[in-house]
Amino acid sequence: MEKPAFYDKEKAQSREDFFRDNAPTASSASDLFFNLIYGGVSAGSKILDIGTGNAYVLEQLAKRYPLRYSSLWGVDISPEMLEKAKERTSGLDIQLFLGDNITLPFESDFFDVVTAKNVTNFSEPEVYRVLKSPGKFFFREYGPGKGLKEIADIFRGRLVRSRDLSFYTQRLQSAGFRNISLREFDVKREYSFEELLQAMQMFPFLDWVGEEDKRKIKSYFGDKDTVQITSDQIIIVGEK
Repeated sequence: MEKPAFYDKEKAQSREDFFRDNAPTASSASDLFFNLIYGGVSAGSKILDIGTGNAYVLEQLAKRYPLRYSSLWGVDISPEMLEKAKERTSGLDIQLFLGDNITLPFESDFFDVVTAKNVTNFSEPEVYRVLKSPGKFFFREYGPGKGLKEIADIFRGRLVRSRDLSFYTQRLQSAGFRNISLREFDVKREYSFEELLQAMQMFPFLDWVGEEDKRKIKSYFGDKDTVQITSDQIIIVGEK
């Protein structure tokens, strides 16, 4: 299992700082994601969140619906992110594991539900394998605009893993999932120049952000202190 180069200690802390200073606001996509899990999953289910990062999904499930699920599990390949996850979920009944999404360290037919939020590197057959039958996979991700739609238009051809939506549905179908549904949402948010740069460098948006790139972004702002950016989000649900 190789540790990814992107999520080092500095990046992990940068994410924590960003979300501490810019607490997520309620959005139709965010609420729908958790409501779909609540409505589509029976009480007492065992849930795995892959690429759990700072364990935001597990924390929300535990706090929004206390005692509803039998156990909440998370896996991530980054030791630094798992440390942040442990800090975030302190006092909550959540189990966290170091592991690779490509070869999940769990038995087959083990979980009732698998969730993934903004996880672009995982194995659909592995998700299918660890799910019980019947079981469900809830996947929330950005669309081709990578969550910064207007900025993505400036850097077309350089985006990291900008994928057509059919990429996900076809791979789920190939892995054996059925009754696949996909919903799209556009969520608007105001960014300052500094916040936008931080967001671009905090996630795999571009391989690098150089001085010329910064000038292009600054030009997009013009004389405005903040600009409204569109976060293109998708939610996909598949059944085993």
